[in-house]
Amino acid sequence: MMNPEAFADETGRTWSQVETTQGGGQDSTQLLDTAQWLHVILDAIKAGLWRWEIESGEVFWSPESYRLFGLQPGQTRPSYALWRQVIHPDDRDAVDAAVWRAVDERTDLLDLEFRVVLPDGAVRWIKDRGKLVLDQSGKPVRMIGIQIDITEQKQIAASLEHERILLRTMIDALPLALYVKDAEARKVLTNITDLVFLDEPDPGKVLGKTDYDLFPDESGQTCYYEDLEVLRTGRPVIQRETEFTNQSGTRRRILLSKTPLRNRDQEIIGLVGITEDITELKRLEAQLWESRRLETIGALTSNIGHDFNNLLTPIIGLSEVLYANAAPDSPQRQYLSKILTAAYKAKDLLNQMRVFSRLHKAEVQSVNLLATVAEACDIQSALLPPTIKLNMTFAVSSAMIEADPTQLHQMIMNLLVNAHQAIEDKPGEISVIVTPLDAAEDEPSSGVTLKVIDTGQGMDEATKMRIFEPFFTTKRESGGGLGLAIVHGVVQNLGGSISVESQPEQGSVFTVHLPNVKVTL
Repeated sequence: MMNPEAFADETGRTWSQVETTQGGGQDSTQLLDTAQWLHVILDAIKAGLWRWEIESGEVFWSPESYRLFGLQPGQTRPSYALWRQVIHPDDRDAVDAAVWRAVDERTDLLDLEFRVVLPDGAVRWIKDRGKLVLDQSGKPVRMIGIQIDITEQKQIAASLEHERILLRTMIDALPLALYVKDAEARKVLTNITDLVFLDEPDPGKVLGKTDYDLFPDESGQTCYYEDLEVLRTGRPVIQRETEFTNQSGTRRRILLSKTPLRNRDQEIIGLVGITEDITELKRLEAQLWESRRLETIGALTSNIGHDFNNLLTPIIGLSEVLYANAAPDSPQRQYLSKILTAAYKAKDLLNQMRVFSRLHKAEVQSVNLLATVAEACDIQSALLPPTIKLNMTFAVSSAMIEADPTQLHQMIMNLLVNAHQAIEDKPGEISVIVTPLDAAEDEPSSGVTLKVIDTGQGMDEATKMRIFEPFFTTKRESGGGLGLAIVHGVVQNLGGSISVESQPEQGSVFTVHLPNVKVTL
């Protein structure tokens, strides 16, 4: 047992003596035993006991209270002013105000957390709980309380908060849509990618809701029942590919993965899900497949063109000899004329096939793209009927590109011819626009966008899917279907890309992106 004198205040009175003097009538031995046990308990839990006489201002601290403040018992007289002084300056006024508010309002319990500054400069966190004692008239006469050092708990809490923030940041940084759902399939956690995918910036409109609540269509209903099945059976769903429509009505292709969330007893309490948006990946896969298909067709075209030329040469040569020797009005001359007309058309088609198959054999040199576009437009303008207007708009003053001049000219001409054929001889308009790529003010750009816009008949989705395919044409009487295929090949050789936007009866927009162009604005 500890010596009860260890409880003495600065006047030498022990806690038991103070109680005997003020309480009176109690057995002194009993009070001594109580004080000893109290000290042992306080020492064990590292807690300090204090008492404050409100009217007289007397303050009593247990030895542990002194140690909490870095002071030695008996060396310093405790007081409210001293207690207030050891409180951290940033917390002092708020704590002082809370104490006096509790006195004024006669609050039964006072619960405070604040920092104290020890004599060596160390800062500690203290939890201080006090009970207000009233006299028979209800007037506050004293406050008795207990103090505990909670610095370690605060440090742990700060560390956990830091880890929570770090984890939340990592979750939000994931390029995948991550979410957690409860046992009722309602979202209780979501990340930024999930909100972007859902096209809903406010998490409050997502949390607490099921997929069926968010998307009451077939896809939302399917996902909701799938969630319930995972929660019921515990069987995960791994990378199920499906289509989904977000809040704005955009259709997306996604991969879904879901796994049950279990507690320590292995009971299913929810599920964790990941959604990967593969819409762009699917588009790139389709483009790659189309590019490889066109490459294969190009190689096939080259072989066919070579064999076709071997067959066509004697046909034209011998037909010309026979035509020259035939009588002017003879049936043979008329037949030979038709043979030669068909053969010459076949030769023109062969020339286009040669261009298409030899795109990789370009004679590259520095070419002024704007001059080439202007020249092609001048030529095409002379061939257009007066009902069709051709406009040129250049948003750059110079655009130099390393390319084969013939191929570049043919690419532009083919786009213009295609636009003309789309309008036919009806009233319409063709616009050729050249703009910079990623142009910053007063800085040179590294590429251009070339757009050829027509007001023609447009195309449906099926036609757009095949528009760059060799020998595919909607104008059998006016072309062999190699014009846009050649355009596609030239653009690829230049390291660029081409796309088309079109709707039936609403015209078409062919957009060519050429990244390797030295541009002056």
